[in-house]
Amino acid sequence: MARTITMIVCSLLALSLAGCREEAFPEKSPLRDRLVTFTAAAGADTRSTQEGSFEKGDAIGVFAIEPKTGVYFATNSRYTYDGGRFRPATEADNIMVTAGTDFDFYVYYPFKTGQTDLTAISHTAGDQDGKAGWLAADFMTATHTDPVLDYTVPLHFRHRLSTVELRIERNDGVREATLENVKRTSRFNLLTGGVTTDESRGSCRMYRYSPQGDATAVFRVTIPAQTLTASSNYVALSGNTDMRLHGISDMVTEAGKVHNYRMDYKKRITILDYAPGGTTTGAGLYNAGSSCTVTADVKAGYEFAGWHESGRIVSDAARYTFEVLTDRTLEPRYRNYGGWSVTLTATPASVSWQGGTSMLSAGTSRVTFVNGVQETTQTAVPTISGGAEGFFLSGNTVTVSENNTASARSCVFTATHGGASATATVSQGASPVSYYFYYAKGGTSHTEYPDDSSAGGFSLDITSYKKTGESTRNLSWSTSGDSWIHVNGTSVSYEENPNKERRTGTVTLKQDESGYTLSLKVVQPGKTSVDIEQ
Repeated sequence: MARTITMIVCSLLALSLAGCREEAFPEKSPLRDRLVTFTAAAGADTRSTQEGSFEKGDAIGVFAIEPKTGVYFATNSRYTYDGGRFRPATEADNIMVTAGTDFDFYVYYPFKTGQTDLTAISHTAGDQDGKAGWLAADFMTATHTDPVLDYTVPLHFRHRLSTVELRIERNDGVREATLENVKRTSRFNLLTGGVTTDESRGSCRMYRYSPQGDATAVFRVTIPAQTLTASSNYVALSGNTDMRLHGISDMVTEAGKVHNYRMDYKKRITILDYAPGGTTTGAGLYNAGSSCTVTADVKAGYEFAGWHESGRIVSDAARYTFEVLTDRTLEPRYRNYGGWSVTLTATPASVSWQGGTSMLSAGTSRVTFVNGVQETTQTAVPTISGGAEGFFLSGNTVTVSENNTASARSCVFTATHGGASATATVSQGASPVSYYFYYAKGGTSHTEYPDDSSAGGFSLDITSYKKTGESTRNLSWSTSGDSWIHVNGTSVSYEENPNKERRTGTVTLKQDESGYTLSLKVVQPGKTSVDIEQ
């Protein structure tokens, strides 16, 4: 039973139509009763391999348009290959026309449901590690715009994707290959032939085109035409030895062509030198699987801190040997140190005159640099020395004896390490000093009254001493004043009064060191007078 063709767009037809209506064509119309089938034109019947033929069951999608009216007579009809022709998959997919009718056919392969816009047929090349995935990645289009003279329409298919082939000589058990960072999705305009490829990228597993076990492993992958760069489109290989290869140079792929993606089997060993710390050897190109030795010659003032890769240490030896399996970037690191800094403090810094202890706190540190960048701070224990009369050091403890002097005293202690030093001073105050200078009963003045004018003498009860801390020392004194009064220690003598009048003499006693004074007065009668005490 042939499919009834329904007009989707109404057109003004001069002979028979005055308006828009739905028109059905009978199954056995003498004018429109022939089913259209399609064939792949000779020389164009290839698929994703760029060299194979269509196989039974392959399906195409067909759009049929009457160009004069723009009416769609078929929208994504599915036609399946039977080994010779493409025929409708179901009765609903039938396209029936009359010989000589002007129809335009727009065809794509492989068929996909839901493709209703022939200006944006989407296609994504998926993983192709199996043959089915590789064949499904293919995409071809064909256009036929001549009048239909024969109900078998020849289609000249054109490949719209490119195929990349990778050949690995002496593959050493390579089983899988993945092309990384490629564009995979495109939209095709069947009317104009234009193509738009998404910028989104992903990895695409490749089809093992050669049999397993072959000395040369051949992989293929079909993707949208694009530029493959040596810097981003690596090929990851897995098998006995996993590795990542990159192209020798950038390559622009073209639709409908097979491109050999030439790989660089030499691996590059890069060394990120740090010139202040040392010099290195070993950077360059090496065959995959060969041995590489990198060495670091460390300069004076530095020490080797290991070979690092991607932020982790891979060897702490200045000479590092390894098997070359992939490109590697190694960084030699060198350690050097800043100068030592020493600190020293005393707690307490001042000790009582009575004596006591003070604790010394010492420290030393220096900054550690790796390749010029501060890494950490290193510490050490400095040596402490010092001592003086009354100050005794034992470990970090300073013991200070009693200060029996009237003068303050101190001692400087020194901490040293690595040529650096620091000092701390422990001081001790002077003992308290008190002076005592007075007559009996605490007086500071005394008056003596002789009985007559004759010479005589008397004794004084004087207290004179100095107390320093807990020790006491007697002090002498000096005198000044009237010359007829003589003081010798505590003994006082006076001369005879030659005058008739009473006389009064005064002497000042001045204590040594303190300058404290006592006043002494002698009132002596005259020769001819009678002493009357007033």
